[in-house]
Amino acid sequence: MTIPSYQECMKPILSFLSDKKEHTVKEIDEHIAFVFNLSDEEKQQKLPSGGTFLYKSRSNWARVYLSKAGLILKPKKAVFKISDEGIKLNAGSSVTNIDKDILMRYNSFKEFIEVSRVHKEKASHPNVTVESTHEDTPDITFEASFNQINSALADDLITEMKNINNYQFEQLVLDLLKAVGYGVDGEIRVTQKSRDNGIDGIISEDKLGFSKIYVQIKKYAVDNKVSRPELQTFVGAIAGLDGKGLFVTLSDFTEGAKEYAKSQNLVLINGQTLAKLMIEHNFGVSIKKIYEIKAIDSDLFADYTN
Repeated sequence: MTIPSYQECMKPILSFLSDKKEHTVKEIDEHIAFVFNLSDEEKQQKLPSGGTFLYKSRSNWARVYLSKAGLILKPKKAVFKISDEGIKLNAGSSVTNIDKDILMRYNSFKEFIEVSRVHKEKASHPNVTVESTHEDTPDITFEASFNQINSALADDLITEMKNINNYQFEQLVLDLLKAVGYGVDGEIRVTQKSRDNGIDGIISEDKLGFSKIYVQIKKYAVDNKVSRPELQTFVGAIAGLDGKGLFVTLSDFTEGAKEYAKSQNLVLINGQTLAKLMIEHNFGVSIKKIYEIKAIDSDLFADYTN
């Protein structure tokens, strides 16, 4: 039997997780190898770039897509379980296989695909129809895939941050701000917990300390959004301190909170933005593979033809 595509892996993965227990990535990959009766030779086959086994890569992308549709959950690193929506879909007698068309029934997956489509549209020539994937140039396809990989990585980073305590999360955020380049010589002062008035860190933007950024950090569960009253309390705490405010949360902000922040000297960072900053500044991530996309050096060849 040939190695299954990532879409062919989705139904077996959902069925395997239908026992409602938590299962590791290793267990899921072993199940895929068993279901498709992969030979030792097939299990050793790697991607053209090397490094990753092909069937494990496809199993991984099946999990990513199922997660984006909300059909499976990732309670902790390298562990998955089925969601209530996943149980409903798996129990449906009419569903014998799962593909992207089925996943498009779910808004969270449609949003994920839309982000990829927008990236394609920005990268494409105006005459290229991005909805018709067979017309995409390799550059467009590569960029879209790159953005999907980073989106999946951002989700993994958020999962990792869920599993650390509040104090560790605060320290992680402050360390990230240093890595981004905030603070004079990378220094950020951490406030004493007993007298912080909701301020977790103070960033000096100049050596004399005239310009400051006051930071408040709230871990919060992903579904617990920061509301306007919490921002108002923070603004009250920094009132008269002659500085800017930065509010960071692992969750998100309500629309009311976002509108209020616009009227104040206040910057908001949610979990997705936090993860993107980590990826951009190589904080909490490592470089797995570097691809160099090269083009003709027209200037060099012009020297030969003149």
